[in-house]
Amino acid sequence: MNGRTLYTLTGVVDATAAGAPAFVVGRLQGEASQDAAERIRLATKALHGCRPASLLIAAAAQWSHALGCSSLELVGNSQRIAINAWRRRRILADNERLWQEMGASQGGNGRWRLQSCASRELDLDSIPSRKRAEARRRQELLQGLSEGLHESMRRAFLPGA
Repeated sequence: MNGRTLYTLTGVVDATAAGAPAFVVGRLQGEASQDAAERIRLATKALHGCRPASLLIAAAAQWSHALGCSSLELVGNSQRIAINAWRRRRILADNERLWQEMGASQGGNGRWRLQSCASRELDLDSIPSRKRAEARRRQELLQGLSEGLHESMRRAFLPGA
């Protein structure tokens, strides 16, 4: 919004225990400005109810799918890296709550796992009728994100194709 960053995501491609490639999200960092909460609220409204952090994780799931990764792994709260114990205590974000809300399952290694996918199907029957229009708009936003990401990757890795 207005050219300012709301969230950043840091990740790496790594191998799962089974040896398959996975995209691992190691850090999801929100902005710490005084007006960050208001800017996130406005962005959520503009994104048809999709929180910016959720949109970033959805983009990471699509990115991981485009890279051929079998899953998107998300670092749990206990696995976060902090420079020292003092900093670790100051990290207030509960990423695991976001992972649960997005349907991730907990792995035995302190990580959470989402399946890589180009986009998830929208189940309109599970959504109250008064919220379906917003859910459709949010789904269109995510579909556009997926298509744009795949097109950008195609141009970057297959120039002239």
